[in-house]
This record gives sequence, C-alpha cells and structure tokens, in this order.
Amino acid sequence: MSHFIQRIVMLSGLSLFILNVQAGSSGFVMRPPPDHDTRLALVIGNAAYAEKPLKNPVNDAKDMAKVLTGLGFQVVLKTDVNLRTMRDAVRDFVEVLSNGKVGLFYFSGHGNQYNGNNYLIPLEAKISEERDFQYEALSVMDVLERIQMKNKEGVNIIILDACRSNPFGGRRFKSGGIGNGLTLMGSPSGSLIAYATAPNEVADDNPAERNGIYTKHLLGLLREAPQENILTLFTRVRQLVFKETQGKQIPREENSLMVSEFCLATRGCNGVPPPVPPAPAVIEITAPR
Repeated sequence: MSHFIQRIVMLSGLSLFILNVQAGSSGFVMRPPPDHDTRLALVIGNAAYAEKPLKNPVNDAKDMAKVLTGLGFQVVLKTDVNLRTMRDAVRDFVEVLSNGKVGLFYFSGHGNQYNGNNYLIPLEAKISEERDFQYEALSVMDVLERIQMKNKEGVNIIILDACRSNPFGGRRFKSGGIGNGLTLMGSPSGSLIAYATAPNEVADDNPAERNGIYTKHLLGLLREAPQENILTLFTRVRQLVFKETQGKQIPREENSLMVSEFCLATRGCNGVPPPVPPAPAVIEITAPR
C-alpha cells in the first residue's frame, strides 16, 4: 500500500463495511444515505496549458477542495498536473473508496468529447489527431466505471467544469469526431454526472472573476445551503448560471442516484444533524510527476 493511500486511510478513518440494501415491494432498490464519515473527494484543476491557458481552474479546484473539506469530505487536491499524475490519483482514490460510501470527483479545466466519450485534458498532452485523446487525456468513462465498480451501493458524483473553448488552437481534426464541449454519457446506477453547460456547448471561463461561472455559483450554494437536497441544489445552480449568462449557458445533470434523499453536507439534510464527523484534511499536489 502506497504512502499516499496510508495517509488517506489514517486521515479519513474509513470503516470497512457495506450498507444493507432495502428493497420495496415493487422490487425497486432504494438505499439509505451513506454514513456521515464515509465521504472522499478527488479534486483536480488544470490551467497552465501550453495552448489556450485558462485563468480560473486552479482557483476553482482549491476553492472546491476547501468547501468540501468544510462539509466533512476527505479531499485530495491536485492542480496543474500531467496525465500520469491524474491516472495515479484516480487509481489511489478508487483503491481507498469502499462500497456503500460517497465518492466525488471534480475537474476544472479543458475537456473534449470524442466518439461519445469525454476526455479531460492534462498538462503536456500531445494531441494532433483524434485517436490521441485515448492515450493523451483522461477518459471520464474510465473514471466513472472504476468508481462505480468499487462503490456499487454508494453515491458517486462526477462534476465537470470542463466545457471550455477549443484547447488546440482552433485546429480541426479530419474525421469530425471532435465536437464542441462535452457530451452526455449515461450515468450508471448510483451516480450523478453534473456538467457546467448543455451538451455540445461551451462554458464561460469568466476570466474577470476568480472562478468560472458554473463553479462560482456551485461554491456559493454549497456555502449557503449545503444541507439542500443535491438535486434541488443543482437545479438552483442551473437557474443562477442561466440568469447570469442570459440563457447562453445551461448546466445539465445525468441522475441515476438510488438514495431517497442526499445532500453534500455530512451534518445532514434539511437540518437533521447526524453525529459530528472527524476532522477532515486536504492533501495538495501541485507539480506533475
């Protein structure tokens, strides 16, 4: 077991158990919300791209890590990292995650769709043709499948503020398999995928402010109303982004959650507090390896 994983286990105090599954008379499975001390987040922000650098993703990631830590998540934060570091982080994150827990993956930076999948662009990516995405970028489908396979009975959340402008200097690829923004992927059971804008659209990086427009409003509501049901919270984010952009940017979610009610605050939803969670921590890695 790597030193990275040992630190996470020590900090998080994760217990190894599986939640009991409750089945209704119809056979539809409805699971209870995961315990308050079982929440783990991997947060990545990439901004210092050689082509089309961005202003806000590192701020987005650092601010998201801080807010999630305050809500009781154990958070691993990585900024301006290459593909190897991103893949290693996902591997270690999934290794620590246990069934019946909450796993949250957040990314801010460049992303592109190719042949029905979304790819998150690391620093140092060398992409000159479409198939390079499979080898030079992080597949969102791979991340989601890894998390879902490890945490089938828990809650898995993917938040992508990655629908930015073309990171490759505006050049076009021959086959036309590259589309604008990101595409809907289909969320497996127990998961929610949140996108900064609608499919095939581009999100505003909002360079005049500290955060991108989507993350700015998500952070604001997480600070203001962390005990809001997660579906209501994302609806409110959508309304605020729609209003600020005058309808040009409309966030979207794919929802297949299997819990009757869930909020991101470990202290409970709608003012009903569970026991006080242990003190969380943020582990930050800022340099590619």
